[in-house]
Amino acid sequence: MVNYDFENISVTGRIAYGIMCAEEYLVYKYPDKDWVVVFKAFWEITNLELWDEWIDKTVEIIPEYLFEFNSYKSSCFEYLTESKYNKLKRVYNNANDDVNIILKMVYELANSHVYSSINGNGRESIYHLEKIINFLKNEWITLPDIKKVQMRLFSEKNGWGNPFEGTGLSKIIPSNKVFYK
Repeated sequence: MVNYDFENISVTGRIAYGIMCAEEYLVYKYPDKDWVVVFKAFWEITNLELWDEWIDKTVEIIPEYLFEFNSYKSSCFEYLTESKYNKLKRVYNNANDDVNIILKMVYELANSHVYSSINGNGRESIYHLEKIINFLKNEWITLPDIKKVQMRLFSEKNGWGNPFEGTGLSKIIPSNKVFYK
């Protein structure tokens, strides 16, 4: 069990923290890879009010789904361009299945409430976030500072929280500060 209290943090804040964890993990395990193309896509969710298109776009860049096809031409991607497909193939080249696992866990966290209302304190998203945190702990990877998302309150917008420019929390995407909508 994780010692952090995520009950007062919005679902958007929880997802932001999950993305921060994925960045920590991938930068630690694969420091020479350029993860910008991956995390630009992941951080988009913090700016949105409706997440269904993000869910559809992001699933296409998770390694398990990206490599389901032998080539871009044989694929049926709806959102992914051939250029981005090729960039992602280069990023994922020589990476282990742990890349797929951590990115898929963040995707599942984001997907945990997407087509429903949030019941109670949104326990399902907390469950997914705890899986991500434990994944990092098992590898002895330092967790991001929870204070960076604590102002994302569960009391806002029925638990979803207000959209915000999440790339300000990223250690991969250059940004000087967090902007609020």
